[in-house]
Amino acid sequence: MWLAASGAKTARGPDRTRRGPTQHGPQLAEDGLSTQVGKRLTSIKMLDLMTGGAFGSESSMSALASSLGLTYVDKPNRIYREQVPAEIPWGELPLLQQSETDDLCDLMYGIFGGQKMQGFNLDLVTYREESSNPRRSCVLFHMGSNYPTLTVSPHSRLSLVQERDRSPFAQKFRVLGRDPEVAKLVLDEPMRAWLMGISLPLRIEMGGGEVLGHIPKVAAEKWPLFIQLVYGFLIRIPDAAEFRYSA
Repeated sequence: MWLAASGAKTARGPDRTRRGPTQHGPQLAEDGLSTQVGKRLTSIKMLDLMTGGAFGSESSMSALASSLGLTYVDKPNRIYREQVPAEIPWGELPLLQQSETDDLCDLMYGIFGGQKMQGFNLDLVTYREESSNPRRSCVLFHMGSNYPTLTVSPHSRLSLVQERDRSPFAQKFRVLGRDPEVAKLVLDEPMRAWLMGISLPLRIEMGGGEVLGHIPKVAAEKWPLFIQLVYGFLIRIPDAAEFRYSA
């Protein structure tokens, strides 16, 4: 049983009902959610001020989860396993394949924007793709689809040198996928334009029924906007991709 975040309403429900033909629905939904997230972010900052800046790491993440209507457990426990049938897919996505369950902390879960979501930090010793930032903050959304693996990430110096495509998007992002069609369908022109406007070093991984977004580990006060960013990617997945890879 997933716990619903209070007041969360978007264009997609938990069953991933698709939006209509209007082009304004997703943006309006995200704008409304942005207002809610902004208010909750302010409450987190106020709590930190009230405690004189002594808002501890674990307590701040717990307060963050509560403010977003999520359940905080830090580590997977019996209640989590009972309420979240689809646990973290450790063997499915590239980042998670480099991780172990002992690396996980600050686990929270519930419904965000009508979608099943889990958030957590990974304290890795090494991370091949970004060795200077092995500790990662992660947002995982669960979908009712079955996608081949696709990763979209900022270029490293080496991968940029090896990139032959001189388009602005290809010069900013490295795209890898087992099926060439998945990149073509997911990364349509509106999605590419939206990703180009992101300043955070966001890495997106898709596979099976999961969308994982992760960045170098951040403090609790930055999490609401980080969650919204990954959610923004989710609601922009084109209809053609959803139809092609529906489970």
